Amino acid sequence: NAVSYEYLVSGTKHNVPDQQLNASSQLGASFAAKWGRLNTVYVKGEHIGGWEADNTRPPHYIGVRFNELSIIHAIATQGRNVTGDSATTKCYVTKYYVYYRPNETDKWIGVRGGPEQKLMLFEGNNDSNSIRTNKLPSAVQASAVRILVNESIGSPSMRFDVLGCPVSQGIYKPGFITFWVLSVSNYLLYFAYILILGCLLFRTSIATTPRGPDTSSACCVAQNRKVWRVGGPITYRKKVVLNAAERRFGNPLNKPM
Repeated sequence: NAVSYEYLVSGTKHNVPDQQLNASSQLGASFAAKWGRLNTVYVKGEHIGGWEADNTRPPHYIGVRFNELSIIHAIATQGRNVTGDSATTKCYVTKYYVYYRPNETDKWIGVRGGPEQKLMLFEGNNDSNSIRTNKLPSAVQASAVRILVNESIGSPSMRFDVLGCPVSQGIYKPGFITFWVLSVSNYLLYFAYILILGCLLFRTSIATTPRGPDTSSACCVAQNRKVWRVGGPITYRKKVVLNAAERRFGNPLNKPM
């Protein structure tokens, strides 16, 4: 079954303010990152129909800081809008990398994939207006995302959006499709808690469980001795094998000295 996600930048449910869109550079106010939203249309005298970087100031990227911590599944991109007076200017990104930041204070992490987990180079657009959606090899948890340009036709220009859902939703319901979103890091954390708790309970039960006499063999008796350690005494039991005389006349360990 096909799975659809919500647009987190300019969607109907999630729409970030213009000030949360950012870029490495821009040619001017009409080329700013805020015009880099998916499906932005060129408006003569106002903006050029997309974000466009200053080609003389690499590296080039456009990014977004989400309204809240989100689970990211895919990236959708277009080139600079081509229509009307802008039809002679074709600018779009053909290859790019994706970086994300798990939390506001974390460093940027590149999306990796493949058997060797190499930095993943995504195929971009083949024209200015078509939308191309690239799914990440695995979902990531992010407070912000950046798209780093690798190759472009014309000046680095882009319109984009990020597909996924906020972490706070827990259960994500696009349309009639319902599934549970749980990050790998959270899963490992829960597993560690359970493992530690289990070890503590197991150690407590060993240290406090009383032991009765050993009746597993008619030829053996048990000698008890106590030793002390942090947390209280532990009773160790030692098996003593009885010879024929001891079996007949009794265990010398039990006779008074």
